[in-house]
Parts: sequence; C-alpha cells; structure tokens
Amino acid sequence: MTIHPGDQNVQVTVIATGSSYKGSIPLKLSGLPSGITAEPLTLAPGQTTGTISLSATVAADQEGFQSSGPYDSNTDTVNVSVLGYAETAIASSFSLTVSLSNPSYMPAPSSVNLPILAINTNGVAIVNKTTDVPGTVTITSADGQTSYLPNASDTDNTATFHLHGNSTEQMPKKPYHVKLNTSLDLLTTMGLSCPYTTGKKPVCDKSKSYVLLANYDDKTLLRDWSASALANAIPLGKGYLTSPQGSPSPSGTSTLMPWAAHSLFVELFLNGQYEGNYQLIEEVKVDSHRVNINELAETDTAPADVTGGYLLEIDPTYHDEAFVFTTPGGVVIGLDDPDFSPDPEVPQQTSYISTYVSNAETALLGPNFTDPTAGWRAYYDEASAVNWYIVNDVMENVDGGDFASSDYAYKDQNNPLLYMGPIWDFDTSAGNSSYIPGPPTPSTPWAAVQNPWYRRWFQDPGFAADVATQWNKLKSEGVFDAWIASIRAEAATLEQSQKNNFGRWPMQGIIVFPNQQAAGSYDAEVSYFLNWVQQRIAYLDAVLNGRTPTSTTITVPSGELRTGKLTTLIARVSGPTSPSGSVTWLVNNKVKATTTIDGSGTAELAVSDLPAGKISLQATYSGNSVHAFSASKQATVVVLPALGSS
Repeated sequence: MTIHPGDQNVQVTVIATGSSYKGSIPLKLSGLPSGITAEPLTLAPGQTTGTISLSATVAADQEGFQSSGPYDSNTDTVNVSVLGYAETAIASSFSLTVSLSNPSYMPAPSSVNLPILAINTNGVAIVNKTTDVPGTVTITSADGQTSYLPNASDTDNTATFHLHGNSTEQMPKKPYHVKLNTSLDLLTTMGLSCPYTTGKKPVCDKSKSYVLLANYDDKTLLRDWSASALANAIPLGKGYLTSPQGSPSPSGTSTLMPWAAHSLFVELFLNGQYEGNYQLIEEVKVDSHRVNINELAETDTAPADVTGGYLLEIDPTYHDEAFVFTTPGGVVIGLDDPDFSPDPEVPQQTSYISTYVSNAETALLGPNFTDPTAGWRAYYDEASAVNWYIVNDVMENVDGGDFASSDYAYKDQNNPLLYMGPIWDFDTSAGNSSYIPGPPTPSTPWAAVQNPWYRRWFQDPGFAADVATQWNKLKSEGVFDAWIASIRAEAATLEQSQKNNFGRWPMQGIIVFPNQQAAGSYDAEVSYFLNWVQQRIAYLDAVLNGRTPTSTTITVPSGELRTGKLTTLIARVSGPTSPSGSVTWLVNNKVKATTTIDGSGTAELAVSDLPAGKISLQATYSGNSVHAFSASKQATVVVLPALGSS
C-alpha cells in the first residue's frame, strides 16, 4: 500500500482471521507515521473484511525522510499493525509506503497552461551524464494547437539527452541536458523576448544546447529564474558602472550588455509519463549571444592566439573538465572552453590561462593590490565583478558566495581582463540551504567575507565605494522593485503548473535536502522567498551605505494564545541612538501588518486572528537614513482554536 503526503481517503482492505467470535469487532491501526490518520472501523457480526480510510497531511511522515544529502530516499516504508478485540485480541499487519513520487499522476489536459515539451527515447532510460540517448523532442502550446518544434522552418526535432547537474543529478526529479541535431532559437520561437538583435529581429540565441532544470529542491521553482532576471536587469552605462569599450558583449555588437541565461517554464513528458514543471534554459557556453568571446581551435598555439578566449568554471568538488588547475590562493578552476576531449588539451593554451589567472590572483592578494597598474585592476573587469557580487549576495547564493560550485569567469582574445560571470545555479539560495555556514539568515554577511577574491576586493575602499554607487543607482532607478514585482508575476503564471508538479512530486510540506524549512504550500513558499530577498536587500542597503547597526526583539505575552482572542505583540528596536521608522510583522513568513515605532523604539500590534496551530512570528525593522535594517529571531508559538470550534 502506497500513500503520498496530501492524499485523502486512501482505502486499505483489512481481513480479520483467526477468531470464532460472532460479535462486532472494533479495529484500530498502530504504527502509523506522523500526519497520517485512519477512520475508525468496526466489523459487524460475522463480517471478516472491511476497509479503513487513510488520510495524510502534506507533511506526513517527515521523520521518515532525511535531509542530509541529494541522494536521500524519497520513500519510507513502515509496518502497520491492525488490532481487533474480540473474545481474545486478534492482529494482522500490512506494509505502508509513504512516497514523495507519484509516477502515475497525469494532469488533466484542461489543467495545463504552459508549453508542453515531450521527449521520446523509445523507452530507453536516461541514466547518467556521460551516455547520450538519442530521441526526439516535441514542443507544443498548452492547447496543442501550435507546434514550436518541429515547425514550418525547423523540421528537425531529433536530439540526444543525458542527465545534467552535480548534486541535482542525484535527486529524484532529474534535470536533463538537450543537444539538438540542428541549431535553433527555441526561446524566440516560443515567444520569449530577449534584448539582442540580428538585423531588425529580436532574438535570444540560436544553439543546439539547452538544459531542463528540475528545481526539485526549490519548492518555489523560481530561484534560478529570479537570479537570471536580476542579472539581466542590471544595465551597463547611462549612470551605471560600465566595462571598458572592447569588452565582450553578448549582443554581438559594440553595445555592451549583460548576459545571464534566459528561460521559459514548460510541462515535461518523458516517454509519455508526466515529469513535472521544468525550466527550459540556455546553457552557459561560448556563443554569439551567450559568452560572446573568441573560440579557440586546437591549432591556435601562437602567443597572440592563446590570449583568449577561455570560459572558466570555479568548482572545488566536481571536475568534469579535461583540464583543472588550482590557483596559489587555493581556488580550483576547470577549463570549460576550450575542451577538446577526447583529444588532449593544448599545452600552450592551458599553460597560458592557468598562469594568467594565477598572476591575476597574486596581484589581487598581494600588498599592492589597490595600485591601478600593478594591482587587481590590471587583470579584472570591475563592472562584471560588482554585478556578479550584487546578484549573488542579494540571493545569498550558498554555492556562489564562497566559490563552492558553478561559478564562472571568462577571458577574451587580446583583452587583458578577466570577467566574472555568467551567474548560474541558484537553487541553494535565498534561505533554501540548511548546511554550511547555516542555516544562513537574510542578515548573514556572506560573499564579502566568505569568498576569497571578494573578501580582498572589499578591503579596497575604491571597490567598496563602486559597489555602493552601483547599488544605490539600482535602488533609485527602481530595478530592485521591478525585479520583486516580476517574481510575483512569474509565480502567478506558475500557479496551475505548480499544482501539477506537486501532484507528481508530493513533497511540498516535507523538508528535503537542502531545504531550511517547508512552508506547506506553494503560496507560502513564494511568500517566504520574497520576504527573504526583501529583508536581504534592506540588510545589504544598510551595510553598503554604512548605517548604524540595530537589533530587533519580539515579545509574545505569556498565557494562552487563541484564535479570536485579542493579543498584543511587542517589538523593540535598539541601537546606539534612538531609531525611528516602522516594523513589519510576519506570521508564518507572510506579511501581516506594518506599525510605527514610538520614541522609545517600541512598536505594537494588536491582533485577534492568528491562525490556530504551531506558527512562527517575526518582526523586521525597516531602517532609516541613519539606522540599519534588523530582524528579530523567529518566535514559535502554539495558538489554540477559537472557542466553540471543533
């Protein structure tokens, strides 16, 4: 017998044997996991068979699911006893499996409102990152009336597929790499508007390589999308920090533009089986509308040729590249491009780039690092370094903050500068990480103190000032506000698809690796995420602008808390001088109200509609022109149901 978190009225057949008793036999179950309840059953006289109805909360059997690594099991099987009391006790048992996967789930056609991407490998399983499985990929509109692939101009929909990712590749919902047989601009065909232009026609990118991100461990499905949206929203020039003329630009023109992977969400079917909501995203690679640098050939060995281009991946754990080197400061870097395997790498190229990056790091970490000609500015592009920092630290990206995984840099031919980026891999960001150095909070110092290069950069007053200037320009121009609004809009777009996704993967209320929490619903997860980044922006705003630190505490009155009973919550904000401004109150990570601080730094909230159950309360201080943002610790309280309720 299998049950999934959230299932209701699952029928279990029980049989009473071994007793000659002719009266009624009440039955009960023993050993059910937490969050699973059974309707009482009494067998009538002479009846030997009956059914018991089981129901499970969305957090059912949380204790049965570990969150220690991506390889954790997503099923838990327990032995449940069936006890009956006749003249003597009789008993039997059955195995109950709680599963976070529901492969039989199939969304109704009327509940699909995103493009449908279907992969057909004729039943051949896609099992690892090294074996390419041939097949076809078909993409249609939700109603099936429009075919994006194949279409009138792109008739070839053959492709090969393998698994993608490192830790995510080990999770139950698998990410996939798609390599088309023919280069196509899939995202433009599907209606996405990218800012690049070929002739008079806006395009995204014409390529063979795409990735289907599963986002299994991110219950909002939005963190990777949001990071790319912020990175692509940061302009160059017109008052913003800019790179030197001649810097690589993904537009393929003289106009400098940022690039982060663009994407669209789809519903994925693999060999006829529904797999869930997926993010169809451009792969990080050297291309005219991605990392737009010169691509080296194996014959490029002359000193002038080997100066670029190189796409580097900083990753101390996963080494998929043919050539990997370690800098004097201990940063492990793999050469993504050029990569000529199975042919050996070209020694002239690998020697050049490993030496160049090591020299750049030596200049950064050396005693004259602020010198404009002998220090780090001779080697690194500041604008890309600043923008990379802002995106990674706003999202408090665990992998990016300390160069743990999937961090990129690149160098072009005849260009002396290393450019940070593109950004990638944000599933363990914005409060979605329970491991080192964690669990992090929105006010945890991160990349500026954990990252070996950024720790040094922030010791340069000029770099710190440029970060603050760029930050304040983004804030004053409304870039952060527009970004938050775009996340809300995208979450609304996914409202139906997420229901399908968590029907297929019913783990919305379960903490899986590396979740810090499980809010129990999609809307609550999105609220948690949005609240996190808004608190993070307020914290970084205070830090970058040198505001006075504050602390916020919350006091909950002693005694009984009950829905319908008026309760006054108290928050106190303290600092070296008396703060002013407002406090925002959060209930279960959702904004409840905002109240003003009085002259003593106290704010109060009178509330009578706290929800029944175990809830979290938190107060955050908004800060002002002098005082920094701060947030209280979350207070966990139990609220009783309203009087008279069952």
